[in-house]
Amino acid sequence: MRSDKEQITKSAGMVGSLTFLSRIAGYLRDMAIAYFFGATAVTDAFWVAFRTPNILRRLFAEGTLTISFIPVFTESMEKKGIEEAKKIADIVFTLLFIILLAVSALGMIFSPVIVKLFAYGFDGETFELSVNLIRIMCPYIFFISLTALCMGVLNSLRHFFAPAISPVLFNICVIAAILLLNDRLGAPIYSAAAGVLIGGAMQLFLQIPFLRRKGIKFRFSANFRHPAVKKIGLLVLPQLFGVAVYNLNIIVTRPL
Repeated sequence: MRSDKEQITKSAGMVGSLTFLSRIAGYLRDMAIAYFFGATAVTDAFWVAFRTPNILRRLFAEGTLTISFIPVFTESMEKKGIEEAKKIADIVFTLLFIILLAVSALGMIFSPVIVKLFAYGFDGETFELSVNLIRIMCPYIFFISLTALCMGVLNSLRHFFAPAISPVLFNICVIAAILLLNDRLGAPIYSAAAGVLIGGAMQLFLQIPFLRRKGIKFRFSANFRHPAVKKIGLLVLPQLFGVAVYNLNIIVTRPL
């Protein structure tokens, strides 16, 4: 009992420390963007473009997936064993993989519509820049949502380091991309967008070795009639509605 309490305290301290570190890294990231690009239309175009994958991240990742998937995965692991839980994780991975590919592609195709929705008053040049930035960053939603799935599995298996350090890695990637690619791309702001995409991919790749140590290797599974899929779906719907309403309110009320 004492051992469990000590482990919980240690894990909580580690997560808290890494969360604090990620906030500092996020502050430094914003400082780098402000320093290199200033309070300009270019920066506005970046933040509008970055808003799209961020909202989708909340819809498909932290806001709905983690809350809905973890209880079902954990319950299955406790009652039916890790092998059954792995089957559920494989099914969710397959569904998410397909959905995210479609969402990323649609985001790239309809990026002009998205910019008009978020920033109708942009002039032609800034509008075009924002559209291009969305197209660069849209695949970020694919990486970050799969990362959220990996985080959910690792947290359920009581591994917290990789999920907690991921945001720090993301911010470091954005800062590094700005520093290294600022003068090497068609427009300097593309370096920040490239950093977002690289950071999302690195977050996902970071989880894989830790998952393998726990015996988790995602495989494609089309067993969509598994009872767990319906259970997760029933949990997802109200969460999805709540997150959608919250983010719609932000879009309507927040100025550019």
